[in-house]
Amino acid sequence: MGLEKKYTLPTFSFLAYMLSQSGKDQFNQHISPHLSKNVLDFKYIHGVSPLSEWYMPIIICFSYLASIRLLQTYMQGRKSFTLTWLRIVHNAFLCFGSFVMVLGMATELVKAYQMGGNDALYCDEQGAQLKTALPTWYYIFYLSKFYEFIDTYILILRKKPVSFLHSFHHFITAYVCWLSLYNHIAIGWVTIMLNGTVHVFMYYYYLAVSFNSDLWWKKYLTTMQITQFAVDVLAGIPFFYAIFAEKRQCTGNPYILLFTDAVLISFLILFVNFYRHAYKKSDKNSVKSE
Repeated sequence: MGLEKKYTLPTFSFLAYMLSQSGKDQFNQHISPHLSKNVLDFKYIHGVSPLSEWYMPIIICFSYLASIRLLQTYMQGRKSFTLTWLRIVHNAFLCFGSFVMVLGMATELVKAYQMGGNDALYCDEQGAQLKTALPTWYYIFYLSKFYEFIDTYILILRKKPVSFLHSFHHFITAYVCWLSLYNHIAIGWVTIMLNGTVHVFMYYYYLAVSFNSDLWWKKYLTTMQITQFAVDVLAGIPFFYAIFAEKRQCTGNPYILLFTDAVLISFLILFVNFYRHAYKKSDKNSVKSE
């Protein structure tokens, strides 16, 4: 049985609390001291840390595609599941988890800036970022992409449509995150932190929907996602300029960033197409009905 409408989640209640003085005090007391301290206790080692080998994301991502098909076949002729409480816990975990990851990475990025100045943010010729806990936060972010596969399984169990945009996004993002982890491109923090920030709002939206809340800003969430991908692609320009024009030895392989940008451009096109079909038609219909 679903939640009654009177128990709806107030829009932005969680975010409003976190931005209040009381929320900030609680965060600074119980969470902030552990954001990078405990992360620094774990040392990410490529090829040794779990799921860090080059073949692991390939195996897991293709297994994800196969599992989607198998689960869809299993659900044929069966009743859908509501999964209300699973959705609440899952979306709350990802909303708050994304919030913590972004703050954790921001903390380490400040440390890199203090060591290497502006150069540490876009070229990092001296490897300042690698002297912080940023690689470990990248690793946590990479692992979170596998957990996000649950998004798709919930849709299938509820017998909701799984679009190409949805499955392709989950499938390829995990591998792109592994590339960022393996290569640690100096400018890669832009993509990861923007994605994490958008996910705070996105999973908050899904959490609110799980509580049967009607949110008016879904359209702007898609706009935020489109803006994210556009900024991601543009952010690589100073990195490419430093390598190809100034002949500097920046951290990271520019050709891996080119591949990442190609994926981001495909996301941009798919999300723009989704926006046009989902909102432009509804806008036209609303105008006609007036």
